[in-house]
Amino acid sequence: MRKSRLEKLREAQVQKAGKQVQINSFEELCALVCSGSTDVEKLRPTQKQVLLAPASEELIAYMGHAGAAKTSTGVASVLIRAFTEPGFRGVIARQNYNDLKGTTLGRAQELLRRLPPGTLLDRTKDPPEKWVINPAPIMSEDPEPSHILFMGLDVDADELGSLEFNGAFIDEADEIKDESVFLSLMSRFRLKTGGPTRVVLAFNAPAKTHWLYTACTGLDAQGRKVREPYLKLYKPVKGENEVNLAAGYYDKLRELYANRPDLLARLVDGDWVAVFKGMPVYPEFRRSTPEGMPWHVRRGLKFDPYGVLFRGWDFGYNQPRCIFAQLSFDGHLHILGELVRQCMEIRPFVNLVKVETATRFRGVNPPVDFGDPACDQHSDKGSTLVHLAQEGVTLRYIRSKIDGGLRSVRNRLDLAFNGAPALQFDESCTTLIEALGGGYRMREGTMSKDPEPLKDGFYDNSADAFRYLIINLFGVADTLDPNMLYATPNMSNLPDNLAYDGS
Repeated sequence: MRKSRLEKLREAQVQKAGKQVQINSFEELCALVCSGSTDVEKLRPTQKQVLLAPASEELIAYMGHAGAAKTSTGVASVLIRAFTEPGFRGVIARQNYNDLKGTTLGRAQELLRRLPPGTLLDRTKDPPEKWVINPAPIMSEDPEPSHILFMGLDVDADELGSLEFNGAFIDEADEIKDESVFLSLMSRFRLKTGGPTRVVLAFNAPAKTHWLYTACTGLDAQGRKVREPYLKLYKPVKGENEVNLAAGYYDKLRELYANRPDLLARLVDGDWVAVFKGMPVYPEFRRSTPEGMPWHVRRGLKFDPYGVLFRGWDFGYNQPRCIFAQLSFDGHLHILGELVRQCMEIRPFVNLVKVETATRFRGVNPPVDFGDPACDQHSDKGSTLVHLAQEGVTLRYIRSKIDGGLRSVRNRLDLAFNGAPALQFDESCTTLIEALGGGYRMREGTMSKDPEPLKDGFYDNSADAFRYLIINLFGVADTLDPNMLYATPNMSNLPDNLAYDGS
């Protein structure tokens, strides 16, 4: 097939560049592939750490904000091994092959052109695409060629056949929703030739409920240690690759995502956060300020054993919830914790809440409980309230329309005094934070003046429990001051024997 003028020009440029390049060290090779220059100073700090990681780190996770050179680093990790390890067999993958062709494969072609002429011996463009790489001549006189396969992971296990690898890069690894897909691929890394096993995963931070969070930290979504992490996590420092980006790149993203705190946290701040489609019910919720400082979400909020503990409840066999909160001395409401369960009856869930209260909030006075007024209207004629009373829980409630409650929460989220937001959430409240950050969203086609949140059966339960807490403490925006400028609780809805003094 006759080559186009563009292809001939590109080949001439590559040949000219290849004759001039002299590589004196492995670091210079990494710099050449990643930046087009052998100047090792052009390697980004985290990029360098990943490419020069010790052989003992077989599974590496490179997670960070947008523009952190994650894809370039991951592709380079495979391409460099194919160039320096004769007989290497690697795979560059993404969940979907068409997505891989449109992004990652293009980056691989760009980096390949920075290696000496003749590096690519053969190429099969029929999907899945395959490259045959000629290792550097210094490796041996007649080196065994290396192979790189480009593939999607959304294939049946049988389609993998007898494929074997000893190195891989998985781009946008958060697209893999089922950990078993990744673990199944790991069973294919069993070759003895071509160097040690090394797998690099690159991704923007997903939610803490994603399997990658536990694989990287060993923690579950509530911050409890549940296993030993098996992925070595590398996170780039903010702005370390900004020199290679358009001027004002992150400032433009902050402006673009001003009304999408979930995207702002994920793509600009690099936080573990869920991203949802649709309009959030509470766009006033902000994890951080535009300058990147903590706002609604805080780390290590302290429990006051001499203060009053408030609990917001939402019941239901499928998704029972309990939210724990306290008012600080200056009137900020601190949401200290949550209890999230699935498929659990009222009594065992109440017992779990009692245990959590007695252990995590030891020494506190009897808590004050708020919940769903519908508890006394169920077809079982109030059996929920009876069960709670038998377990020592006196549930208080206010009857209100949902739109008034939504406005109450929105106003409270929008309120700040003494230089801090009126509502502050400990980062351990993962499900509630995800709900307020967009998991609790408006049903498509509804108008803001007539709100209709989506009942998704998960996030709406946490949002409801929190709403009951807010309207009972601070009132309903329909019936009280619509600006909700109250820093102290609604005393009329607290127990008669509770002498609340704001401390």
